[in-house]
Amino acid sequence: EKNCVDKFDILGIIGWGTYGQVYKAQDKDTGELVALKKFLLDDKEEGFPITLNHQNRLLQSGSAYLSEGHIKAFMKQLMEGLDYCHKKNFLHRDIKSSNILLNNRGQVKLADFGLARSYNSEESRPYTNKVITLHYRPPELLLGEDQLCGSPCPAVWPDVIKLPYFNTMKPKKQYPRCLHKVFSFVPLAALDLLDHMLILDPNKRCTAEQALKSDFLRDVELSKMALPDLLHWQHG
Repeated sequence: EKNCVDKFDILGIIGWGTYGQVYKAQDKDTGELVALKKFLLDDKEEGFPITLNHQNRLLQSGSAYLSEGHIKAFMKQLMEGLDYCHKKNFLHRDIKSSNILLNNRGQVKLADFGLARSYNSEESRPYTNKVITLHYRPPELLLGEDQLCGSPCPAVWPDVIKLPYFNTMKPKKQYPRCLHKVFSFVPLAALDLLDHMLILDPNKRCTAEQALKSDFLRDVELSKMALPDLLHWQHG
C-alpha cells in the first residue's frame, strides 16, 4: 500500500514543535486534507512507531459544548487508542490536550507520536524519566510535589521508599488526598474512574484496558451516541 510523503501535496507549514515541523497537506488520491509532521530524530530507536495502524489516530480538531454522553464517547475512544498502543508495546509519552484531537464526526484521534517508543517490561534497558509530556508527569517521576491526590508515602505506596529521590524530595508537609471533595460535582462513576487513574502507586493505577471495563465506560456504545454539534466549517 502506498503510504509515504509522496502520496500528499504539501500546502504549507502550520506549526513547529521540539521534534519537527507540521505541514498542511492534501491526499493526492482522495483530496482529503491532513496534517503531516516531519520528525527530526537523532536516535532512530526513539522514533515514530510506524507499525501502528488503528482507527483512533490522526486528524484535525473541532470544539463544542459536550454532554456527559459525548464525554463518555470521547473517553472510550481515547482509552481504546491507548489500550491498542500499550498492547502493541508502545508508550506514547506525550498525552496532553493538544495531542488528543477531535474531528467534526465525533471521532477522537491520538496524535504526535514524536516521543513514542517501544517498551518491554522484561527488558533491563533503562527508560529516562525526563522524556515525557510536561503537562502531566506521574508522581513517581516528580516526587515531593504538593498534590491534589495526596502526598506520596509508604502507607498508600509501599514501594515509594525504594525510589532514589524519595528522601531528597520529601514534602515538608503531608497533604491528604482530596480528589473526591474537590470534584464532588462530577458524576460518581466518572469520579471513581478519575480516582483510579490518579492512584499514586503505579502498580495499582488504572490501565487503559481497566478503564474500558469501568462503570463509567463499560456500557458505552459508540454507534448509538449522538454526534456533537461541532464546527462543520472546519476540515476533517
